[in-house]
Amino acid sequence: MNVLFQVCRGFLRRFLFMTVLSVSRFSAIVLLSFSCLLPGAAPSLAAAGSSAAAPEYRALPPEKQDLWRRLLHYSGGESSVNGDSDFFLSPAGFRDPEAEYQATVKLLAEESPLLCDYPARYFFITGEEVPEYCAGYRDYVNHVSFDEVFAVFATEQAESPVSSMGHLMIMARGVNLLGVPQHYGIGFAAPAERGSWGLLRDFFTGSIAGRFLLNPYDDLIYTYVSKENRSLWEYKLGLTPEERAWLQRHVFELRAHAISYSFSSHNCASGVQEILTAAGGRFQGPGNSFYLTPLEYAQHLSRNGLITEIGLRPSRSDTALLKQGRTWNPLERNRPFRISGGYLYREIGSSRNFSAKHGLSGGFLELTPVITDFRDDSRGSPAITESVFLRTRLEYLGERVYLRRLDLLSLGKIPDFRTGDALGTGFAISFRGDRNALHSSLYPELSLGIGTGFGYGIFNPYAAVSGRAAVTSGGPGAALDFAAGAVIRHQDLGRLRLGFDYYLTDGGDWFGKRSSFRISWSRRLIRDWNAGFEFSRDFRKRGRPLNEFSGGLIWFF
Repeated sequence: MNVLFQVCRGFLRRFLFMTVLSVSRFSAIVLLSFSCLLPGAAPSLAAAGSSAAAPEYRALPPEKQDLWRRLLHYSGGESSVNGDSDFFLSPAGFRDPEAEYQATVKLLAEESPLLCDYPARYFFITGEEVPEYCAGYRDYVNHVSFDEVFAVFATEQAESPVSSMGHLMIMARGVNLLGVPQHYGIGFAAPAERGSWGLLRDFFTGSIAGRFLLNPYDDLIYTYVSKENRSLWEYKLGLTPEERAWLQRHVFELRAHAISYSFSSHNCASGVQEILTAAGGRFQGPGNSFYLTPLEYAQHLSRNGLITEIGLRPSRSDTALLKQGRTWNPLERNRPFRISGGYLYREIGSSRNFSAKHGLSGGFLELTPVITDFRDDSRGSPAITESVFLRTRLEYLGERVYLRRLDLLSLGKIPDFRTGDALGTGFAISFRGDRNALHSSLYPELSLGIGTGFGYGIFNPYAAVSGRAAVTSGGPGAALDFAAGAVIRHQDLGRLRLGFDYYLTDGGDWFGKRSSFRISWSRRLIRDWNAGFEFSRDFRKRGRPLNEFSGGLIWFF
């Protein structure tokens, strides 16, 4: 019996063990099979990091909140991206970063495939890259490498309103994940099909829609260097691997979104600044600028030690200059904002007695928000150009302060015939008064012309002709302006400009003069400071010539 009892007890123990094991295996198979039928069983966006675990926005440390605001392109209390852009997931996202954070977390909880379009935000919340089935992002990562990152400055076209201050973009270069060496250009711009003047019209009406664009860099080299005869300066940036990864994610997020473009508040330079700042806060631009220009931001990167190498793809014109031994660096140029002031003396009157002079002494103040000026000793550029927007000149004479001149737009270039620039164009819209009278009446004037020049390094003669039209107190009028002169440039002596104009009209003088002779000199004293003077002599149809002398300091900021 004892033997039988032991045998039965052993059999019962093995039977119970096998029964429990079988039931466990069956239960596991049933549960696994059932789970495959559940709607949420497929790999989801929430799988990499639970949205329920995402902290509240206000619980994030300050540096994380700052990064989130940079990813949304915040500057001050609002984003520079317009509120109606589909870049935002929340209707209030453009002015409330917390609302946009909550909308993003909610989308993550809903496991929406839409978050495939926001890899930087996804990484910000989960700490991981978007899942493998986000095909669009994976294809982008496979093709676009960010091994090296450059800020690229395209030199200006003085005759084009939208290109007169140059263009700034980013170039990403490296060997992509497919093993192919490549480089892509990334920039913010308005559609080019409208043309310069169409874009200028939209600028005044405030209706420009811009986009962040990703293009093969070879195409951009052809467009700028070959077609438009503009050099590309490539400034390699010292980004860390982490910053390059953030940049790669964020660039993908910006595609296909229509964002308001503005020459003054949100242009190509500020767009580049924003995507670089999303990668690293140290790329934030200067805070004391009225508005950011392409060259100014490139100079800011240089001053802060963020540029490690400099390369150049010269245009046809600049290639000819390099063969002549003429080198330059745009980073050495003056800043774009100009204010000048100083002493002013003018001889006024029409007395036939030359000794009976009537002179007035006073002062002047001239402000130009964005400028390259024919008169200035400007380093770092081989071109002699003028790009003036909203130049305002105040004068104090005869115990009166009055507005003498307002230039809305003045664009021009003295070409170098030997480099293939046979002709340069000039265009100006101004409001100005008669220099013979002390009054504040300003009359509109429009001019359009062409010119040619011969650059010889130091000595640069030129000749030009332009048509002018104006509306004055005497009614509408027109004139032909025949101009000739020379610009003399020297590294130590500065810039000297000599010019003579003759006005052919059907009604006597043109704004109080039949012809004029001008001489100006400017020299850089220290960085951002020039000294200069200007003398002019206006010859009138009747009466004694009018002389004017001014001298003072010029500050670029």
